Amino acid sequence: IPETGVDLINVLSNDTLSFIPVPEAAPKGVIATSFTSISTISVSWQPIPRKFHNGILLSYRITYQCVKVGDVEIREKPFYAEFEHYHVHEVLVPANVTSLILSNLSSYTLYQIDVMGVTAKGSGPRTAVLAGMVYFENEQMCSSLHL
Repeated sequence: IPETGVDLINVLSNDTLSFIPVPEAAPKGVIATSFTSISTISVSWQPIPRKFHNGILLSYRITYQCVKVGDVEIREKPFYAEFEHYHVHEVLVPANVTSLILSNLSSYTLYQIDVMGVTAKGSGPRTAVLAGMVYFENEQMCSSLHL
């Protein structure tokens, strides 16, 4: 969160925050690709238009989580959830940033990536994409799928 956002949150009381809505629109044009490396995914998006900010847009929240490893789909948190790549990871970037590189990712793993705007009240609606390394007929192939 940018310093101005942190200062704003510290100044506002809980009563004031109750009147500030979250952004009403999700970021558009989210693209996630893993063509450069099997352990990194590049994520980019278009900024939320100002008319949908509902106050001051402080940051973008990017969350990502493993949804498939090789041919095994991860439907629920498995009993072996102590492994790091099964947890939801989160990155916050300032509101003027519209791209980032997710690194240290697991090979042959498909990730769900969500991007949402953040005001002092919280996160708005998300745009979700799937990206990562998947298998097709014993061949490796990088992919990016929009949900």
